Amino acid sequence: MKAIDQIYELQDKAERGDIKPHMAYTQIYAIESALKEAKRSISDMAINELDEYTKGDEPVYLGLRPTVQSRATWIYSDDSEWERRKELLKQREKQMQKSYAMRNKGGFIDEHGEAIPPADKKESRYIKMEKS
Repeated sequence: MKAIDQIYELQDKAERGDIKPHMAYTQIYAIESALKEAKRSISDMAINELDEYTKGDEPVYLGLRPTVQSRATWIYSDDSEWERRKELLKQREKQMQKSYAMRNKGGFIDEHGEAIPPADKKESRYIKMEKS
């Protein structure tokens, strides 16, 4: 497949130093964006086609067998008690973040005298792509 070969070629070139890694990353990002859009545009057609097959008889292509899956999403926003607790959770998270920031000063004590444990902080680095 041409697109797959192009991606691996960019990876190899970056690893060998034939191309700057950020340039390879940007090209792969552009290919990935185009692939995601292409998948989105034909997804419904592919699902409709696969619905015609019986379970286990789906076609195999490139060593892959596509099967239609589904999942449910639960919506709780109509419950005022759920919304109230969600807001309390947000407030507690803010207190725990404040306690993290104040950990060298003994932590954070709320208005009721409770010592709030600090949240753990996990940081990750990534590349943000912006249109120029």
